[in-house]
Amino acid sequence: MMAKSTILNNVEYDYISDLVAEAINTQIDCFLKKCIADDGTISHLYDIAVIGYGNDVSPAWNGDLADKPFHSPMELLSHVKGPGDKFRWVDPKDEDTRGRYDKAFEYVHQLLLEWTAKEDNRFSYPPTVIHISDGDVKLDYEEAFLLNAEKIKALNTENGNIILWNLCYLPRRFREYLFLSGEELLALTESPASLILYEASSYLPNRFKDKAAVFHKKNKSLERKTMGINVLIETLFDVLRMCVLPE
Repeated sequence: MMAKSTILNNVEYDYISDLVAEAINTQIDCFLKKCIADDGTISHLYDIAVIGYGNDVSPAWNGDLADKPFHSPMELLSHVKGPGDKFRWVDPKDEDTRGRYDKAFEYVHQLLLEWTAKEDNRFSYPPTVIHISDGDVKLDYEEAFLLNAEKIKALNTENGNIILWNLCYLPRRFREYLFLSGEELLALTESPASLILYEASSYLPNRFKDKAAVFHKKNKSLERKTMGINVLIETLFDVLRMCVLPE
């Protein structure tokens, strides 16, 4: 549950949701800066959606942005800034509810099914789905969750399939893991849900394997997945620049 506390990079967060909101806002800021040219012109390089879920699933944007899931860079840059003159597109929610992963992935599949069906998106870079959670997958809806994950990964544009990431923030006893292999799952026997999230993740595409090696520093021949556990925010942005912000 996102209401649990965690420690990451020696920073203590009262709630995992605080960490997630910080990561999302900083990540969106990184995306939008790439859309702004030196002369101030804003290019529509991305459609960006943020989805929140507990017992229900809905767009997780602040204020009037919440009227739809996808927004353009122009719409996000026109959003009102928050305290400290910083953009706050997403605020943390500390509700002590069980996250319905299956419902969230069913919603995202339908959303991306409609997006990939549009003729304007046919030749676009394939969408990347970054699922950030507390790793609390319940076995009573595991089958539906994995089925919806496979449906998402099967969607594609002319440039390839959707890449599905699963990033989870577990209690402080676990260290950082990134681009997990099947062998490395043996270290996570205390977190059985990690096995489910591993299965739901995409295999790391060949085009990223050499660059990814600098992050995992392990056996380069192992098949790896787009999964991370307790990933430092700085590391996450480095990975996203590699996988989500292609030149």
